[in-house]
Amino acid sequence: MKKLSIIIPVYNVEKYVGRCLDSCLTQGLSSDDYEIIVVNDGSPDNAVAVVEKYRRHHSHIRLVNRVNGGLSAARNTGLDEAEGEYVWFVDSDDRIEEHCAGMLVEQARKDRLDVLCFNLKIEYPDGMTKDFYVHCDSNRTIYSGQDFISSVSMPPAAWIALYRRDFLISNNLRFYEGILHEDQEFTPRTYCLAERIAYVDCPLYYYYQREGGIMKSNRNTQRCRDLLAVADSLYAFTVEHLEKLTPGYISMMQRIYFCVTQSLAYYTKEAMPLSEYRRKPYFPMKTSILTGTMKRKAMLANVSLRIYRLVYKILK
Repeated sequence: MKKLSIIIPVYNVEKYVGRCLDSCLTQGLSSDDYEIIVVNDGSPDNAVAVVEKYRRHHSHIRLVNRVNGGLSAARNTGLDEAEGEYVWFVDSDDRIEEHCAGMLVEQARKDRLDVLCFNLKIEYPDGMTKDFYVHCDSNRTIYSGQDFISSVSMPPAAWIALYRRDFLISNNLRFYEGILHEDQEFTPRTYCLAERIAYVDCPLYYYYQREGGIMKSNRNTQRCRDLLAVADSLYAFTVEHLEKLTPGYISMMQRIYFCVTQSLAYYTKEAMPLSEYRRKPYFPMKTSILTGTMKRKAMLANVSLRIYRLVYKILK
């Protein structure tokens, strides 16, 4: 069995995918130990031609073609194709630190981890980078999933972790297809179900801030709907898997409320009636488990969704 599968969805990234592949090819693993699975999600540009040039010289790069289905569908396809003991989802416009994958895999295997998280840097088109801060009191401590989500402030990004493939498969942990903000739905569930999960305080992923990226596009109606769909999914998971008022339960409910307030921020009449929020089983939001700005937002939304929207527009 290979130690690692790096899964890279490709769509309209002709300018960036070579840079991503270069970083994935300079790792502390032999070509026999890992594979790079590029999933062509029906890309309309010449990104696949760029990938083909790399494949001529690197036999451990595999290209999988599929009809366009979005990022979640492409990642799920890559997971279905993967043969590695661990998988790493890497976005094709980003890059990873050189010679880090070998170190990560060895630690994950030594500690028998389901998930190994790490830090990131934000990278800009001018080459400048900015460190991202993750609050974690215990570097390399092995947590249970529920302790982890209540103790470590990981951003909800799928690409800053290695996942044991059998753990994902046995728990049917896949990406919610057809939505934006899919990572906010995937990572809390995945972290929560991990029996052994740890964090390494090393910035190993470079998150590139390019113009025209999915998360920079103005798709408010879809974001509004999809964030509420994420909240619905996380709530169903929470009710099924977590006991009320445990730290893990509280942490998940906080994530759900965050998605609700984000959805309200993107609200449009085309998305749904404003009254739809009040029909949700997690509304009104329990402000007793919230603090700071999030608590004030929830209190205002509980009183009046229309006033919340008005205040948001004024302060935006």
